[in-house]
This record gives sequence, C-alpha cells and structure tokens, in this order.
Amino acid sequence: TTHAVNTAFYAYLIAEKSGYAGEMITEVCVGAMMHDVGKIEPGLLDSTSLVDSTSSTSCLESTSSSESMLRLTKSHPIEGFRRLCHEPGITEPQLLMAYQHHEKLDGKGFPVGLIGNEIHEASRICAVANRYDGLTSDRSDRRAMTRMAAFRVMDSEKNTALDSEMIICLEAAMSQTSTN
Repeated sequence: TTHAVNTAFYAYLIAEKSGYAGEMITEVCVGAMMHDVGKIEPGLLDSTSLVDSTSSTSCLESTSSSESMLRLTKSHPIEGFRRLCHEPGITEPQLLMAYQHHEKLDGKGFPVGLIGNEIHEASRICAVANRYDGLTSDRSDRRAMTRMAAFRVMDSEKNTALDSEMIICLEAAMSQTSTN
C-alpha cells in the first residue's frame, strides 16, 4: 500500500520542520515506513523483506469480520513491536513508533494508554503523519478529505490525541510545499 510511504513522507516533513537532520530524519522515516508492520500476515515477514513488506497483503484486507478487524487494529502495535525488536539495526525510536503510534496524549490511545511525554517524540511524529494520511486517503467507508478539512479535524485533536507542535510543523511544511 501507499500508506507506509505516505506516512514516511509526512513524517519526514514534520521531522525536518522540528529541527531534525541527517540520520535522525532517516531514522524517523524508516520507523514511519514500518509503523504498521504488525498488520502484515505472519510468515510474510523475514529479515530480508522488512522495508519491502508494505507491498504484502495485510490481514485487514483478508479479514471480513468487524470483530477480527478490531482485534487486529488493537493488536498490531504490539505485534509490530514484537516482530521488530529482534531485527538488527532497528533503533529504539523505530521500535517505539511501531508500538506507540496509536497512543494519544490524553491517555485514551492504545495499546497501553500512555499520557503526554510518556509517548516518544518520534511516535508523536508518526501519529500525526499516520492520522493525516488516513484522513486524506480514500477508505472503503469514506472519500478522502481535502488538506484543509484534514487539518480542521487534526486541530480539534490538538493536545488531546495529537501533539500540537507536530501538527503545526506538518501544516507549515505542507503550506511551504504548496507555494513552491
């Protein structure tokens, strides 16, 4: 899917606007690319296909029941962390991006219910990038939102679900991108 690539691109924009440089940006981009690795069907993932794994069929695509989808949604951060934790070269921020990208600042996220700065900064970047791509992409149940509509939704989630600084960085980067 393009979701992993899009999330990595938006994470890049946020990281760059946040003052990250060089290897730190690369680390965030690779982590964002792998954030949903826990959705990939078991057996399709091996150490030689980690980065290319986004083209594999996901469990979401092969599952029809809403109960199974909910179970996968809630468990994929744990499964992603489990799969990545033994991979050579994976950094702590990348592991945490897979594990924490659905945590919310107010503690109402999953899988643990972390609050505020308990959520790693790279994970907060990934959460904003993931949310923006989710809102601006077509889904089976709705059409993609415009950039402005997506930012209105995300603005309403500032400091409850999403980090306001990361939203501001993405908004600034997207505005700069559209004027160049």
